[in-house]
Amino acid sequence: MFSGSDFQVHGGTFYNVGGDINLETHHHTHLEIPSLPVSTCLPLQGGRGRDQGIDDIGGVRLYDPEDSTGRSELGFAGATRNSEFDPTNARQVPSDAAARPDRAINSTNDEGLPVSSPRRPMRDPHTGPRTATVNNDPAYIPHSFDTPSLHPSYQYPNSNPPPSSHGGIYITAQNVYNQREESGMNILHRSVALEALYDSADSFPQPKCHPETRTEMLHKLYEWLTGDNTVQPICWLHGPAGAGKSAIMQTLSRQLQDSRRLGGAFFFKRHHPTRGNAKALFTTLAYQLALNNRDLRPLVSESVERDPSIVGRAMEVQFHQLIVESCRPFDSAPEVLLLDGLDECQDATIQRQILWLIGSAARQFPTKFRFLIASRPEPHICDVFNNPSFNGLINSTNIEQSFGDVRTYLEDEFARIRHEHSHTMKQVQTPWPSPQCLEDLVAKSSGYFVYASTVVKFIDDQYSRPTERLETIQNMGSTQSEVPFEALDQLYIQILSVVPVRYRSQLPDILQCVIYSFDLAPFQIDLLLGLQPGDTRLILRGLHSVLSVSDFEFGTISVYHASFLDFLQVQERSLGFHVGLGNRLNVTRAVLLGVSKLDNPIVS
Repeated sequence: MFSGSDFQVHGGTFYNVGGDINLETHHHTHLEIPSLPVSTCLPLQGGRGRDQGIDDIGGVRLYDPEDSTGRSELGFAGATRNSEFDPTNARQVPSDAAARPDRAINSTNDEGLPVSSPRRPMRDPHTGPRTATVNNDPAYIPHSFDTPSLHPSYQYPNSNPPPSSHGGIYITAQNVYNQREESGMNILHRSVALEALYDSADSFPQPKCHPETRTEMLHKLYEWLTGDNTVQPICWLHGPAGAGKSAIMQTLSRQLQDSRRLGGAFFFKRHHPTRGNAKALFTTLAYQLALNNRDLRPLVSESVERDPSIVGRAMEVQFHQLIVESCRPFDSAPEVLLLDGLDECQDATIQRQILWLIGSAARQFPTKFRFLIASRPEPHICDVFNNPSFNGLINSTNIEQSFGDVRTYLEDEFARIRHEHSHTMKQVQTPWPSPQCLEDLVAKSSGYFVYASTVVKFIDDQYSRPTERLETIQNMGSTQSEVPFEALDQLYIQILSVVPVRYRSQLPDILQCVIYSFDLAPFQIDLLLGLQPGDTRLILRGLHSVLSVSDFEFGTISVYHASFLDFLQVQERSLGFHVGLGNRLNVTRAVLLGVSKLDNPIVS
């Protein structure tokens, strides 16, 4: 028995550990180790063993770093055995040494957090004592970490009866952690929709504003997002399909990232497996916040470590726990979060729920966040933003028609086409196209880029003469209609008309596969629809200005712009190229027939 100590030892050595303990395989707070050769330990204040390895318990080492002769049978990483070890040679150190004011181990910084000193190793008792001294105090052992502890040492009450051990070594610890515990960032990474990032490979090439276009709108939005003045914390950027919302959001994301002001961005895409729903919305935003802000990183990571199941919890739980609670402690500049294409997120109910969550956070913490949300003005989205609870929170910005920007875009693109097709345009007079032709195209665009960009894709065909392609568009006739996209509809019909007449009956079923986002290569569509090998390639060959195929042999088919899908599904617009209920039934029947032929069909 040792007088003045907090414990009793009968025939063995007792270790009172006040910090955390990392164990590889054991998770018990009381361990009896009959013959483990462990150096005598000092109960240090503020020790943190997490993520530091088994050798760190409350800021001390349990084994000699210079004598790792084996591995204990209990699975301690780095613990050693020695047959020559004699427990009677062990040094005893009073357990209250760390609590004595004149022997304080940790100093504090300006924030009142403990700051530790470098570690000094101790040898095992059987190899001879090695005494660490500070101010001639042999009981002082420096702390082993250079980061403050998050787990304060447990102080045993003096009123509690001292524990006792008869033989062997008896260890108590406040917390026991698995040293192989996975970091929160790694757990979160597996639940991130990387395809939804603004610069993801999935969306390459990303739409962006043409130089010297949308400059005024980009400037206003950037100033609103990064300004320090108190303004509405939510901005709704809205406009019809083809107005250029995604291009503006992509350009803003790049500008914000370059100036280190981007918190996170999520780009929805209709029917996409990860971008077409909100399952990974808030985990993706939280992950970006942690990457872009070093102050938030430990809070987000520790939140996931405390509750790894958060990655599968409901949206409101993820948003509150990972984003709102992580940002609350800081009074820095607002975190900037961008959501593009909210109307393309699956289920209008989910879209409304996202807006209500954002509105609640903006109302409760108006200076913590800046939310920029881009979408079409769908009725259910308008209803939410028009609710009185959003009064004073939202800045509504309509993407207005910009004929001047469209003119700038067409002038630059026609100059590029003339340069790249110089071998077929040597005899073409300048300027090309004529000023009148250019103004006609600008007028038909209705001030939106979707028409202009489709015209450029149609003319910029490597297998055709640009002059002839431009004449085809000019011969479509002028429209006197006030309907904004009637000229675009005419352009789409003109493009689809290049499909040979003998294939026209098969075209809608093929386009229905594209609408369904089956992600099938042309040869796979041939198999699904029972076409002759190569039919899909032949039918779609002239549609490269509206359809994108990365590799025409094995690549999947997608559309350049959602406005083309809208056009196909409205009979009044697409006329003879309409894709309707009959085509949906045809494709569904083909899928069911294909599944029925499988030996072990698996439907996911």
